[in-house]
Amino acid sequence: MPCVLSPGFLTFLYIDWEAQNCIPAGTVQQALLSGGENSPSLKYTRGELTTVEFLEELGQQCFEIVSHIPVPLLVLPDYREMGSCNAGSWWFSEHRHFKGNLGCTTKEASLFHQGWQLIAVIMLLPRQDGEQNMPSLPPASSANICVPVNSFLTHLIRNEMIKQLPIMAEAIQCIRAEGLKTALLSNSFQLPNGESFLPLDQKHFDVVSPDGLTAQMFVVTAGSCITHWLSPQIVEAYREGKCKPDPRIYKLCLERLDVQPQESIFLDNSSQNLKTAAQLGIKTVKVDDTEVAFKELETYLGFPLQGFVPYTHSVGPTMEIPKGRLQKYLENVFSDQATGPLTLRQFGCGQTTRTYFVKFGDRSLVLKKELPDSLLPAGPAVGREYRVLKALSEAGVPVPTVLALCEDRSILGTPFYLMEHCAGHVYRDASLPTLLPSQRRAIYAAMSEVLSKIHSTDLREAKLKDSRDHGNYIQQQVDTWTKQYRATETHVIPAMERLIEWLPLHFPESQKTTAVHGDFRLDNLIFHPRRPEVLAVLGWKFSILGDPISDLANNCMAYFLPPQFDSMKGLAKYNLRHLGVPTAEEYCQKYCGHMGMELPENWNFYMAFAFFRLAAMLQGLHKCSLAGEKPNHTGPTL
Repeated sequence: MPCVLSPGFLTFLYIDWEAQNCIPAGTVQQALLSGGENSPSLKYTRGELTTVEFLEELGQQCFEIVSHIPVPLLVLPDYREMGSCNAGSWWFSEHRHFKGNLGCTTKEASLFHQGWQLIAVIMLLPRQDGEQNMPSLPPASSANICVPVNSFLTHLIRNEMIKQLPIMAEAIQCIRAEGLKTALLSNSFQLPNGESFLPLDQKHFDVVSPDGLTAQMFVVTAGSCITHWLSPQIVEAYREGKCKPDPRIYKLCLERLDVQPQESIFLDNSSQNLKTAAQLGIKTVKVDDTEVAFKELETYLGFPLQGFVPYTHSVGPTMEIPKGRLQKYLENVFSDQATGPLTLRQFGCGQTTRTYFVKFGDRSLVLKKELPDSLLPAGPAVGREYRVLKALSEAGVPVPTVLALCEDRSILGTPFYLMEHCAGHVYRDASLPTLLPSQRRAIYAAMSEVLSKIHSTDLREAKLKDSRDHGNYIQQQVDTWTKQYRATETHVIPAMERLIEWLPLHFPESQKTTAVHGDFRLDNLIFHPRRPEVLAVLGWKFSILGDPISDLANNCMAYFLPPQFDSMKGLAKYNLRHLGVPTAEEYCQKYCGHMGMELPENWNFYMAFAFFRLAAMLQGLHKCSLAGEKPNHTGPTL
């Protein structure tokens, strides 16, 4: 992850910065190299200076150099009115210079004050032909001078990192998608105004450890589950008295990651830093060229660091499909419309199906195929699911566009179908923590509207009327999930026994029949990235004709689940009014308003059934985990 600001590298960047701000050429290079081993850049690299201290020292060196060069001065009147600072300006706080040299009073000059105890702003500009000679820069106390921090870091760090950011960010996302932890060592992220100067999303790291001017990365190669993000742990290294290559800073990161040295890989461009890390037993990768370094890291990790797609991970050894046969099939399906290399990634680890992201030429596809066996009850075959999606799409329900169905087992071993990949945002936390209250209300309104749209589909027109026997839907569901629970039972759970006895005694007397999603919840919806619009409903493996209230009850479970519940982060104990999220009653009323109906009196039965089914599903996943299979908690159900 290097963005190394060595003196030579800084000089390269400063050429452009000096030209843009009319600073005499070579000023920065001279300032950077002044002092030898005690130069500002080397002290900052060693972690001996904070960001502000580094800028103060460098600004002082630059002023001492510039102050001996006769340069005309030009006042920037626009900035007097705005009270703001030009990105390349130098600041002065000696009142006596302004009146004589700038032609303005101390009162006027004080308009430039911005909280740094600075009084006025000037810009060094070359004299134009015909202009009268202007006085040279007078001597001043260098202690009263600094370089604007925002300008300095924006140009020297942010702009350069933005060039590297796409490949860096994609690599980190690929690493974390495999369930590996990451840590970042860098200097303080905070500017004096509280802004971060590094354009990296800290949620991609489990530990953020500021230290030195170089950004390095730890990758933890151990671990079998996705690391859930908590607030970043910031270690101010200069306050701790630890800086590279002090081995204590590496030990501190390993401690925060809760891993052993041999489980980690350390990336850096400094041979000394890498040597110290290696002595602790950490694998190391030297970064002189980002692309070359990432190729070496790919060899260590065993999966690619490119081609990241949200909610996917690399295809595991036991999940691979014959790419050659798939490529030939795709070429036949799309003829000349799509050609090029074929790449695959995988969505989650479903228990009854496998779902893959397929990049074929310019096409982004999703492939869903059956598994030969499963511990969970069989949902509808992919052939039927394909036909349901096709019918719902034609009826105006937002679902992925299906493209082709293949029931020939000689291609991939089991039937599969293809659909278009729908890019958008999936919310896995029902509290929608990244949104504003008004946005949360809009998301919940859009969710209730699309659920009512599914339930309002004309079955005959959508050719779904005879798609499956739907009589006594609730009775059949209770019977199916009771059998499933018994098949995966590992010990007696009294609450489940009571439910199994209670549910058949309280079946609803009458049931409306509509298209039923079967697993309708927030994280099975793809939203438009910029507006509260549902682009596609996913997770149709339990779709059937049945009682629509069962879908509504399943949707409302989030209101009663705790926020730390892994399968579905719930809303229990939240202040819904403060969040802007409707209550369960308000949400149900919204749905009933769309449907033109009243909520049934036996609503509690439907909620009890929803939780019974969830418990039976989790019992099946528990049995899978005991058998050594990996549960699916990595993304939405496709």
